[in-house]
Amino acid sequence: MNLASIPANSPLYSRDHWTAAIMEHEHTWAEDECEIHEAIQANNRAAFKDIYDYYKVTRTLNANPTIRSQLLDEVYAVRLKGTNGKERLKSFAKNVERIACTIGELQPNNGRPISAVSKLLVHLHPTDGFIYDTNARKTVNRILGTPTKIDGLEKFQAFAQDYLNLFCQLKAHLETHLNGQKGTLFPTLIVDKFLWLQGTKNPSTKVRRLIRNASRSHTKQASEITRWLNEHSN
Repeated sequence: MNLASIPANSPLYSRDHWTAAIMEHEHTWAEDECEIHEAIQANNRAAFKDIYDYYKVTRTLNANPTIRSQLLDEVYAVRLKGTNGKERLKSFAKNVERIACTIGELQPNNGRPISAVSKLLVHLHPTDGFIYDTNARKTVNRILGTPTKIDGLEKFQAFAQDYLNLFCQLKAHLETHLNGQKGTLFPTLIVDKFLWLQGTKNPSTKVRRLIRNASRSHTKQASEITRWLNEHSN
């Protein structure tokens, strides 16, 4: 990973911003996302309407039950290829793209549900995937200073490559040194919450509000993230 081109004052290196991401993850996991994760893992299709509403992806999904059923069939059939994190993340991105294009052809008025597919698939492949949405893309573009005016699949493909370069090794580090449990969603959701917060309006205000209740454990985890990022920026 080459982080040397990213300015030292970037939120990427801020302990407070990562502390806030950890706090936001803990809150949303306890309130909603643990239940969502278990429902997707169990292929509980009765729960998917609520899951789509939570992730705000209903707009990009045709209400036709046959199309929605095919989407889930495609997601549950995915088998990632590769023997290391980078290969499997690339495989994850290719499968998101493939499924979104397949469903997009069936619902031309709704487009390709790229975000919806990533949000479902990441719960089945928690260490090898990522969540794609507008906030995440905006944040990565801002961190890297990359172009924002590209369309459709090119936008997703560019994000997938940037995510791999920025976060693939960091996620492996988090899994080994902070979480202690292989195969969990912890590293992916911490990165997701960091990207989501930075993509919102007035992220600094939200960060200040979240870190008010941070414990020593939260700040220690965030310090380990920024220590690792700074070490790999040199």
